[in-house]
Amino acid sequence: LVASVQDVPVGGAKLFSYPTAHDPCLLIRISEDQFVAYSQKCTHLSCPVTFKAKEKEFFCPCHAGRFALDDGRVLGGPPQRPLPRILLNVSGDEIWATGVRV
Repeated sequence: LVASVQDVPVGGAKLFSYPTAHDPCLLIRISEDQFVAYSQKCTHLSCPVTFKAKEKEFFCPCHAGRFALDDGRVLGGPPQRPLPRILLNVSGDEIWATGVRV
């Protein structure tokens, strides 16, 4: 279980770990019924990315890497690969991680 739907407001983010306790991830609620989640490890040197709500993107402060919110693609900086996407299943009020797409 990643979170309950009511735990994440629209535009909000929640940290969680998946698939292991050593794999930090970010869950973002894009709209009332749309959620996305990605690994928090930058694909450049594994620094932790942060969610920039105003810019609607992820940012890596180590080397100014930027990633798109909608699909994790690289928007700028040294990263060459998109953020791994965490596959989600929303069932009732529960949000579950079900896999990783790299």
